[in-house]
Amino acid sequence: MTENKMSDFFDKLAPTWDQNELHSKYEIESFLNVLPIKKDDKILDVGCGTGLITPILYKKSEGIVKGIDISKEMIKIALNKKIKNVSFICEDFNNFKETDYDFIVIFNAYPHFLDLEKFKKSLVRTLKENGKFAIIHNFSRQELIDMHQGSSLPLTRDLKPAKEEAAFYKDKFNILETKETTHSFYILCQKK
Repeated sequence: MTENKMSDFFDKLAPTWDQNELHSKYEIESFLNVLPIKKDDKILDVGCGTGLITPILYKKSEGIVKGIDISKEMIKIALNKKIKNVSFICEDFNNFKETDYDFIVIFNAYPHFLDLEKFKKSLVRTLKENGKFAIIHNFSRQELIDMHQGSSLPLTRDLKPAKEEAAFYKDKFNILETKETTHSFYILCQKK
């Protein structure tokens, strides 16, 4: 039931999603430089929305890059952009069956994954051995809490401090980095 509410919520936001982006493409690209993506990495952009960062991820790896999102309207917009060398799929990440990804990026979408046990299992299943995932926001934890206050609840959750959020994954992943600033939130983990 929550899956349908989530997709309906983002379907409604899709038409104005790109116009409401607060950061320029250059700012986002510069911000994503922190990601340790290597040439030819196979990358999955989870919660890709309209494909805002997907071409940036391709530019960094020049390998296979796929965007996945639960919203059919977001994916429709991403496909209409006709971004070269990337593909998009409308599917719940928790039902995604592909494997052997080198890197998974969750950009500005993590608070909408409500069942963290399922999410962790999906990360483990989808990543290859030693594969990495990054949870990355170009907003602080407090900015995210303020942004989501009331509007999309119960389709979002408040984030804990980065170190606490990362600790949840330590049974299956090595925590490589956690960082919070007044305008960002970042967790990088590697599959054991």
